[in-house]
Amino acid sequence: MDALVNASEVAGILGTSRREVVNLAAGSCGFPAAAVGDGGVRRCWDRYAIERWAAAQPEPRWGWSRPALSGPGDFTPLTRQLM
Repeated sequence: MDALVNASEVAGILGTSRREVVNLAAGSCGFPAAAVGDGGVRRCWDRYAIERWAAAQPEPRWGWSRPALSGPGDFTPLTRQLM
């Protein structure tokens, strides 16, 4: 399984919109930097960095609902299902 996810997949992990992912990435909230660009067109992030970031956040403030993680290193239910 590939550990890189694009903005749409990050939105699914966080339970928000793709636009909000772009806003989070552009902000100064400590959101993980994009790992690579997909041919210079799309940004991709490390799935585990996104999940660690989400687990470390206090109550959601940016329009996303915190994924069901018990702590850093845990996986969302969808990730566990795909594993």
